[in-house]
Amino acid sequence: MELKKLDEGLFWPDYKNSIVNFSNSILELFDEKPLHRPFRFPKRVLENVRKVIVMVIDGLSFEIFSDTIHDDDVQVFPCSAVFPTTTAAALPSLYSALTPLEHGFLGYILYLREVGSLVNMIEMSPPGLPRDSVLRFHDFKFTTIFQRLQSKVKSFFLIPRYLLGTGFSRIMSRGSEQIGFSSFGDMIEKTLEILENPDRTLVFIYWPTLDSIAHKNGVGREYIRELRWIYRILKFELLRRLKQDTLFFLVSDHGQISTPQDNEIWWDFSSEVMRFLDRPPTGEQRMMFLYTKKREL
Repeated sequence: MELKKLDEGLFWPDYKNSIVNFSNSILELFDEKPLHRPFRFPKRVLENVRKVIVMVIDGLSFEIFSDTIHDDDVQVFPCSAVFPTTTAAALPSLYSALTPLEHGFLGYILYLREVGSLVNMIEMSPPGLPRDSVLRFHDFKFTTIFQRLQSKVKSFFLIPRYLLGTGFSRIMSRGSEQIGFSSFGDMIEKTLEILENPDRTLVFIYWPTLDSIAHKNGVGREYIRELRWIYRILKFELLRRLKQDTLFFLVSDHGQISTPQDNEIWWDFSSEVMRFLDRPPTGEQRMMFLYTKKREL
């Protein structure tokens, strides 16, 4: 995969080899009509598969994984994120097999006309209000791959226990059984228990810690040490216990890079640019939507 360059350090997403295409390959594998072109895995990878595990590691960089994990048992496929390359837009793409423009989760903070307010799309609430408060009067029209596969497979959605039952996780897991885990070991044991059932099965697992480390300390030694630990435990405690009819994918919603503070620009309500805006900026710190007072601009 070769990404088309937009500017120095900026690339267009590749919607022929992206996480959107990956999720469409899951639909096709389970005999459901894909919504976009499926990711082109080698045919042998998908043969005789009845059960699929997809572990989503938030913030896992393809380049760092390739440079850090050297194992002949692993097949690595380069895969583009979506735009914007952030959790609030990318996770919905993984769970729906749609692009951000199609599913509507375009950033961390959005102005929703139906709500009449800025809304934190992860917390599901206007800034400063209780979590999930917007769901009391607004329903997000969001169809997951689990709903599309409901008549064909049993789907399970595993997340850390502190996220269990939150509005965002409820929307993303529609059509699946949502299960919380308390630790990495607990996650592995719950996954193995699920796989004991004889039905065709799809398991999605979400692990957020690597992304949290990168946001706090960058993609340095702590990040790499955590990645090596994750891979080592997965290989010896989970992958070696899987049966031949089970396929395991390790994917990410987006990568991570370290950026120097000299490249940061900070705005507050005293900044000159705010005089030209009709409401506060939304979107992401890395990709903002600006609402100007002069609409014709």
